[in-house]
Amino acid sequence: MNSHQLSALIALLLLALSAPVTAAQVEPADSRAAWGNGIELSRAELNPVLVRRFAMTGEGRATLTHLLKTSLLERMARERHMEVGPEDLNARIAEINRQMRAAGEPGDVLSNLEANNISEAEFRRLLGYSIIQERLSREALGIPPGNPVSKAQQDTWIDEEMKGRKVVAPAPPWADGIAGRCGDAVVTAADYQAELVLSLKPEQVRDTCYQMLLVKGIRQRMPDIAEETYAKAIDLEIDRRRIEAESNPAYQDLSFERLLQTQGMTLELLRTDPAVQVTALSQLWILRSNNDDNLRRVYNEERMLFDSTFGEALRTRVLFLRGAEVQSAQSPRSIDEALAQLRNLGEAITTESDFESAASRHSEDSASRTKAGELGWMSRVGKGLEELRSAAFEDLKSRGPLPPGGRLVAPVRIGTGAVLMWLGEHRPAPSWEEMRGRVRNELRKRFLNEVLPRESMVTILDA
Repeated sequence: MNSHQLSALIALLLLALSAPVTAAQVEPADSRAAWGNGIELSRAELNPVLVRRFAMTGEGRATLTHLLKTSLLERMARERHMEVGPEDLNARIAEINRQMRAAGEPGDVLSNLEANNISEAEFRRLLGYSIIQERLSREALGIPPGNPVSKAQQDTWIDEEMKGRKVVAPAPPWADGIAGRCGDAVVTAADYQAELVLSLKPEQVRDTCYQMLLVKGIRQRMPDIAEETYAKAIDLEIDRRRIEAESNPAYQDLSFERLLQTQGMTLELLRTDPAVQVTALSQLWILRSNNDDNLRRVYNEERMLFDSTFGEALRTRVLFLRGAEVQSAQSPRSIDEALAQLRNLGEAITTESDFESAASRHSEDSASRTKAGELGWMSRVGKGLEELRSAAFEDLKSRGPLPPGGRLVAPVRIGTGAVLMWLGEHRPAPSWEEMRGRVRNELRKRFLNEVLPRESMVTILDA
């Protein structure tokens, strides 16, 4: 097998593995798309949402381009009365098998397809398009029969054909029922929808199913909600997302509308997105079900949870040395020796960068050593780390606010040795207004899990 033949074979196999699955290949008998906890979602409800969510993304555009190419090839083949029959396909498969044997490849084409979950029918369909494209590009480029036509030549030819005929791909919804055109070749909205749904990643489908089921479940619990109230909640959620995006340094040069556009989304589509709807509805539920007194009660009953997660904290790095109360062959260093070594190390540390370097070289705790001593945010209350927690906040109390860049804390004795700490930043205790938002968000998460535990959902991908 020469290099051109091998490249062509690899390209064809990659095409079979990467091309969108067609609706004819997978047609679940069950009209349900997902269900769980007494809530059901139909495929008829799911598919339009998947189109709105993904049609304008990179993967959505790639699917449409694939369909337009095959539609254009079919049309051009008909115009030239060019047919690819079973004998053409069988001859090409036999040739590929011969080339695989000559190259020492195991098995044959069909066995390789089975191993990768590609059906013979789908492979033959793609092989037919491959033959048509090869013939048409050979004819257009004036390449004599018997001479190879490289994949690059074929791709360049079809791309130029599409450019010359002009691709029109409007955003959904498609009032005329056409998702895309390339000259006289068209892709209907129905065909595109079926192809897109089956070409998406499983997690994209599952996430959308889960969010849509949640919307249904919450609406069932609030049947009296006024549409005006619902619309206002959607507006508030979109405003929240706008503020969040505009405060993100990574998006400083993009307006919110432009950012949405880069994600294949518009403001109009965002209003109908199930992720926005879930947040808006669950916020309404929490506001309806919990006044300020109830939120304070939840906070007081679970203060350890909220304060340890969102309360006052110090960003901390640690350097640990082993030490034993009683020296032995297994523990030759005493705790006092460990403390003394840490004091000596501390004399050379004046910045956080110095501490990171020392922790990376000397710390005997592998987990923190690989992270240059980083422990993260250590709250004033919590489980474990009691000696460190006490020493860190006592240092803050006795020495006052941290200087810019932070400061070193004297070595601390713990059960298995001694620790040198660097306090990098102080997060003060939040106001009740801020903590109230944290409590409300925690209750919202619990509510969503009550409506539909994620693990209880079953989709067409799982059944």
